[in-house]
This record gives sequence, structure tokens and C-alpha cells, in this order.
Amino acid sequence: MAEERRRNLYPAFRNVRGNLAVQPEVKPEVREEERDLRKEAQLKIEERVRENRLEAKAYSRAQLFVIGLALALILLVGVIYLKQVLEVRNKRNEAASLEKQYQQLVRDNALLENSYESHIDYAGIYEYAVGLGMETPKKQQYITYERAEKEYVSKDGEIPNE
Repeated sequence: MAEERRRNLYPAFRNVRGNLAVQPEVKPEVREEERDLRKEAQLKIEERVRENRLEAKAYSRAQLFVIGLALALILLVGVIYLKQVLEVRNKRNEAASLEKQYQQLVRDNALLENSYESHIDYAGIYEYAVGLGMETPKKQQYITYERAEKEYVSKDGEIPNE
């Protein structure tokens, strides 16, 4: 009943599928005019797209040359960078290897020094020196002197002449 009343109150509208929503009645001539306007607008858009496609080239020769040159430059810089990185890595490895060799030489020298010193007969040297007439110095033969602390020492400058 309410629907009948609504139809009577708004004769230009009709109910869509029994819902409360209503759809206006459209005159067929208006639709054809809209279609024509839409077709014209669509044709204009399509014409514009065609014109843009014809005018637009992917890249000109100069642009392709510049792009190729830029890519070659980037590739060259990358190769040079990688060479430098590899060279630095090789130098570091070489330095580490030389450091290991140095440490090994220090250990070997220390072992040799200990070996040589352990074979020295200090008592024999003392006996030999005493046999040749060497004597221990007497107390009055010792000469001592004092000097002030300086940052540098000149040759023979601070030793007393006496």
C-alpha cells in the first residue's frame, strides 16, 4: 500500500525490484544524445592517442647514444672499482702472509739465540781471561759522575774529561 502511495506521489519514478530505491525514467532521445557525445569524446581521445603514438619515438639516435655511453661509463667504473677492490684484498693477504713470516723468523731467531747462549761457557771464558792476566778492577779505578736529565744527549758533551 505504501508503494502504491509512493507511485501516486512520484509518478516520474518507479520502484526498482521492490526496493525502496527508485530509478528515474529517462527519455530515449536524451540517451542517444549522450551516446553521441560519448562517442565523439571517445573518438577524440582515440585520435589523440594515435597522434601521440605516431609522434612519440622510443628514443632518438642521440638519446640512444647518450644512454649507451652512460651504460658503458657505468660498466667501466664498475670494472675499475672491482679491480681496485681485488688489488686491495691481494695486498692485505700479502701483508698478512709477510706478517706471519716475520713472526716465524722472530721465533726462529729467539730459539737460535737461546741455543747459542746455552752453549757459551762463561766459566771457561773467565778462566781463560784470568790466565791471560786480566784482573777485576779495584775500587779506585771506578769513575762515576752525575748529570742532569735532558731530552737529548750530545756526543761526548756530558762525559767528564777527568
